[in-house]
Order: sequence, then structure tokens, then C-alpha cells
Amino acid sequence: RVLADDLLDIPVPPHLRGFELVDGKLVDVTPVSFAHACLAAEIAAQLRNHAVEHHIPGYVGVEGGFVLRLPRDPERVRGPDVAWVSEANLRQHGGAPARGFLRLVPDLVVEVDSPDRQPRVEQERIQNYLDVGVPLLWVVHTVSRSVTVYRPDGASRELYESDVLDGAEVLPGLRLALGKLFERMPPEE
Repeated sequence: RVLADDLLDIPVPPHLRGFELVDGKLVDVTPVSFAHACLAAEIAAQLRNHAVEHHIPGYVGVEGGFVLRLPRDPERVRGPDVAWVSEANLRQHGGAPARGFLRLVPDLVVEVDSPDRQPRVEQERIQNYLDVGVPLLWVVHTVSRSVTVYRPDGASRELYESDVLDGAEVLPGLRLALGKLFERMPPEE
């Protein structure tokens, strides 16, 4: 059985980005498409710019690992495409370790779906974040150009290109026009 900190010492084959940890077993994380990466980078930039402009203390991470501490799997490691961690949340958990993963629940998780990821796997990731109480979860659907917003109580709503995504209480005042966000994706064949 592999533990979260063991992931740091496992060599990553060249065809992978790394590993996540589910039920003590390694789960391959494969490279994403360029469009996927661009969209995640754009969202991260928008979050960071908003936080700086509005003096909201916190940190944006891209593909950073989080030990979710699920009751049934306390060493579960997930690496969301983008995550926001408030300064208060980070301090409450002792800061960022010099080596290793954060052992806390991010304030906002953004997952950009991958068309090649099995729906069951995608749903399990979403459920993991909901089970640990992530205050705000955005799942970005590149094919339908929509976003599903999840709240910890299980409520969800679907937003489309004509809608505006907001940061709720996590990033107050943040408003992302989805049409503009999707326009910044490079065209795919």
C-alpha cells in the first residue's frame, strides 16, 4: 500500500505527468491536450489577477497535489487542474510543506474535463471533492463549452457560454464570462 508521501519518490515514466493515489494504488496521470492546458492556465491567471487586484490573500496552484483525507481513504491524493487556497486556510493547516502535498481542502477546485477520461472516473473525482467539503467546485466541459458548478451540499448548476461564472464567497466579486473564456482556447481539430 502506497502512502501520499511515497509518490514523491516514485519515478515518473516519460509518457505520464505523474500519479494520483486512490485506495493506496497509483493512478496514472497522462498529459493533457494543449487546449486543455491553455484553458486551465487562463482560469488560473484570471483567479490570480482577481485576487491580487482585490487584495484577497491566497494562492493559485496548477496541478498541485492535495491529500484529501477521505474517511475511507485518508491518503487519497488528487491533483486538480487549478486550485485556490486562501491564506487563512493555508495558515490554519500550518502552511505549505517544503516537500510534499497540502493536507487540506482547497477553497476552490477547477477540473477541466478530458474527453478521453471515463465518466465513472470523472464522477469519482467530483465525489471526492464533495465528500471532503470543497466549498466551490467548477468542472469545465470543453466539448459542450459549459461549466458545472458544485457546492458542498450537493447542489449543482450548469452554466453555458452566455453565462457568467462567479467566485461566490470564495473569491468575492470574481466574474468570468464563459464565452470569453472559451474564446481564449486554441482551436482543436
